[in-house]
Amino acid sequence: MEKARKTKEEILSVLLRELEEGKYPVGSRFPSEYDLALRFDVSRLTTNKAVAALVTAGRLSRGRRGAGTTVRQAELFPKGRLLYLGRMDHAFFSMILEGATAAAFARGYLVSAICPNVERLNGLLAKVNASDEFQGIVSCNYDCFDILCPRIPVIYVDMCDPAYHQEISYVASENEKGAFCIVEELHRRGYRDMVVYGGANDVNNNCHHRLQGYLKAFRKLGFADAEKRLFLGTRSDRFDAAERLREMLAAFPHLDAIVTTTDNLSVRICDAMAEAGIPRPEKVLVTGYGNVTGLADGYRIPSVEQQPFHLGATACNLLLNHLEDEAAPWPVLQYVNTEPVNLHYAPVKA
Repeated sequence: MEKARKTKEEILSVLLRELEEGKYPVGSRFPSEYDLALRFDVSRLTTNKAVAALVTAGRLSRGRRGAGTTVRQAELFPKGRLLYLGRMDHAFFSMILEGATAAAFARGYLVSAICPNVERLNGLLAKVNASDEFQGIVSCNYDCFDILCPRIPVIYVDMCDPAYHQEISYVASENEKGAFCIVEELHRRGYRDMVVYGGANDVNNNCHHRLQGYLKAFRKLGFADAEKRLFLGTRSDRFDAAERLREMLAAFPHLDAIVTTTDNLSVRICDAMAEAGIPRPEKVLVTGYGNVTGLADGYRIPSVEQQPFHLGATACNLLLNHLEDEAAPWPVLQYVNTEPVNLHYAPVKA
């Protein structure tokens, strides 16, 4: 029976153990990727990935081409811990956490993640603030008014509105730009009678920037009735979507596209259209916002990519810059690019 080849993770585990045991002294030349491939009976690509992970972790140092790889003095790990506050039950937020965790690990930090309700939040933060366990906080899903932790720096991800909170550090999607761009793209593809479907609370949360982007695009395209093309739900269920769909068709009988403020809303309106016997995209095209994993292909909808992994990684790196360098800007505000995606689901109209 053929012996199973070792994976990159297994090779990495062996090499880390040997480094810890002192098999390769600090400053000595580390075995080449070719020699490691022979030793473990794997491809050069596999050993390259294992060595790259050790370089990222600070255990090895690569010199100029041909100079080989040398062993570095092991740094204290972890350097510290960060606390992530936010949801983990949705693909978008899970990707933010994954990005923050990857960025932290690459710089020698670990991340602990919790999602307490608001009632328990301040009690938890009082304990965090009084201890030395965490050096910084990445907050997603909590408003800055909810976070009372004066001793520990906090950076917010895609939740608070910097227009109203000048003294916070914040990383956000370019929500308005993404909405504006997808309307312009649909117009280029021949869609001329578009409306917006938004959620019941969109005027009070981060989605209101998307609403503004849609309205700006409508006005630029010459829609004199731009505000009348905005349909906000009154509750979060499929019956609301069916009611709003009837209102849209009554007001705009030649409707050819519905742009929404979230992918979840696009799914509800798609289901309502299916129940009403309205074909997509032949009769009416629907677009989402967020590009949630699985929804775009399952429902065949264009969407707007928010890059949640990059959001989390950017927030974490800005926080660590502040922790490790007193001269780094703080508070800081940074936006992450958004762009229309899955446009192959938006056929060009004749």
